[in-house]
Amino acid sequence: MELHAHAHAPRGAALLLHRDASGRQPGATGATGAADLAGRPLVSPTIGLSRPGAPIAAAARVVSGIGHDGYLRLAAQTFGAVEAMVAGVRALPGLSLACEPDASLVLLRADGDADVFTVAAELRSRGWYADCQPSWGDLPALLRLGVGAGTRAHVEELLDALRESAAAAEVTGPARLPGRVTDHLLRLSPEHLTGQDVRTLLETLGIDPLGDPVPLLDALVDAAPTRLRPAIVGRLADLRSAPTRG
Repeated sequence: MELHAHAHAPRGAALLLHRDASGRQPGATGATGAADLAGRPLVSPTIGLSRPGAPIAAAARVVSGIGHDGYLRLAAQTFGAVEAMVAGVRALPGLSLACEPDASLVLLRADGDADVFTVAAELRSRGWYADCQPSWGDLPALLRLGVGAGTRAHVEELLDALRESAAAAEVTGPARLPGRVTDHLLRLSPEHLTGQDVRTLLETLGIDPLGDPVPLLDALVDAAPTRLRPAIVGRLADLRSAPTRG
C-alpha cells in the first residue's frame, strides 16, 4: 500500500504485508559480503535497509488519526466523485471514457480532431492537473484523471474545464512530430541514450527542457518505441535536475 496515495499520509512511507514469514524472507536484505567480515551479521527486514523514521511516524499518526470510520467516509466521497465524473463525461463533446473505472482513476480518450496531449495542456492552463498515458499496442494515448475525496465538491468545475479544454484542443489540433524526428526515434538505443541526445531532440522541436510540459513533449514520448520511453523520461529528468552555474 502506498500510504500517500489514498491513505492521506506523507510521502516516503509504504506498507507491504505478507501472509506469513516465508513470503517476507525473500525481501530481507543482508549486507553484501557480511559473511566474510568480522562483526555481527546484518540483516534488515526491509528492502532498503535503514529507513528514515519521520515519514513512518507521521504516516502512522495520520492513519490512526483518520481511523476506520474516517477512511470509510473518504472512500465514499471518492467513489461519489468518480460516479459524478463518469456521468458528466458522457455528455462532453470531444471526450469519452476509455473504460468503466474500477476504482479512482478515470481514463479518457480524445475524439474528433483533438488529442489528449493538447487537452491535458489546456486543462493545466485552467488550473487542473492531468497527465497522459502513452499509447500501447492497440490502445490509444489516454488522459488520466486521479480522483480523490477532495474532488467531490468540485466535479462540476472540473467538467466545465474539461469541456473548455476539449473545445480549445479541437481548434488547436493535435501535436504532430516531423517525420524526420519519428524516424530518428526508431534508430535510438535506450542503453546508449544520453542527456545530450534528448536535448538535441527537444531543441529540434523548439522545446525548452527546463520549461513546463507541452503537448509536443508528450507526443515525443508517445512516438518513441516503448523500450525507449523510460530512457527519454529519465534523461529529461537528468537535464532538469542538473546543477547550473550563476
